[in-house]
Amino acid sequence: MGSARYGSVSAPSAAYSSSQYSVRPKTNLHKAVLIRIAVLWYLVRPIDDHGVQLPTTQSLIDDHIPASLQFEDVSYTLPQHSFRILDNVSGSVQPGQLLAIMGASGSGKSTLLDILARRHKRGLVSGAILINGRTVSNSVFRRAAGYVDQEETLMSTLTVYETVYYSALLRLPREMTARAKHIRTLETLDELGILDIKDQYIGDSSKGHRGISGGEKRRVSIACELVTSPSIIFLDEPTSGLDAYSALSVVEGLHRLAREYNRTVVFTIHQPRSNIVALFDKLIMLAKGRVMYSGEMVACQQYFAEVGFPCPAGFNIADYLGKCEETQEKDMSNAELLLQLIRRRSATMMRRWQLPSLGPLGSKTHIVPLNSSHCGHFSVALRITRHIQHLPGH
Repeated sequence: MGSARYGSVSAPSAAYSSSQYSVRPKTNLHKAVLIRIAVLWYLVRPIDDHGVQLPTTQSLIDDHIPASLQFEDVSYTLPQHSFRILDNVSGSVQPGQLLAIMGASGSGKSTLLDILARRHKRGLVSGAILINGRTVSNSVFRRAAGYVDQEETLMSTLTVYETVYYSALLRLPREMTARAKHIRTLETLDELGILDIKDQYIGDSSKGHRGISGGEKRRVSIACELVTSPSIIFLDEPTSGLDAYSALSVVEGLHRLAREYNRTVVFTIHQPRSNIVALFDKLIMLAKGRVMYSGEMVACQQYFAEVGFPCPAGFNIADYLGKCEETQEKDMSNAELLLQLIRRRSATMMRRWQLPSLGPLGSKTHIVPLNSSHCGHFSVALRITRHIQHLPGH
């Protein structure tokens, strides 16, 4: 009986033991899943903003090291075609300033921006690019700089806050707490003046999902880079595709960012309005990869007047520089055609008419580089035209 009694008791115990060991792995798995869900919820949970005071402007300034950017004789050549896209471009910009790079399509402004931002280029790059007067490694440069592409890659189903906060989670150090990243996100939104729309969805008008405006989307893209607190910010045509009001609001945000938070801002822009041009501190004007002007924006109009191209009163200086660039490129093309025409003449005819021998196309003796000291002087075209007028048949 005793053995039967103990046997009857031990049987359920054995059954319970086997069932316990069979259930335990599933229980542990469920606990692990619940823990991961809880951790993920904690990281991305909405935090109540009541009682959260944003840091002062001084703390934002102390959070990064102001950086100046200097570059000299920057050139870019495609070796397979022996074609020089940029030719000895120089300039500088200090913290708290906006540097605008202007030029017609194909002038090389986006290429120059990519080279200054140290983005990968398949051609040959030469010249010096300095940060605070020193050459720094690519890893150090990437930590100090941010780049905003012309194409927007925002998710329409996220809110403004979520978009910038996820960028902070992915790019800020792991040592920073979720609370610190949340505050950094709010700081960034406040810097760009979009804190009041942080709960609105990005949206996609092409799919019928109304959201924020185009100018606000551009500022959200800037915020995704600014959340890492870079010292230098590069932007490729931040006003492209925007109406006049939105374009002005974006550039005003960049101007405020540079002035109040001591950032260095470099961007390309195409045909800006006069109220946007008034916000520029420095200007680089390119024509076929060569410098027409590089210097202070306030001295630009006086410089062109001194070299024989005064801007008419009440005329937008940006539009006028665009016209000067078109004229410059046209005269250069005419000079090249005239040189090719002369070279078809025989050496005997050139000696007969005492035409001075011309050097190779593009030599410094005959083709004046489009830099700040030679802008607007088309001596090549005029000189060749005078010679051709004395040739037979002209």
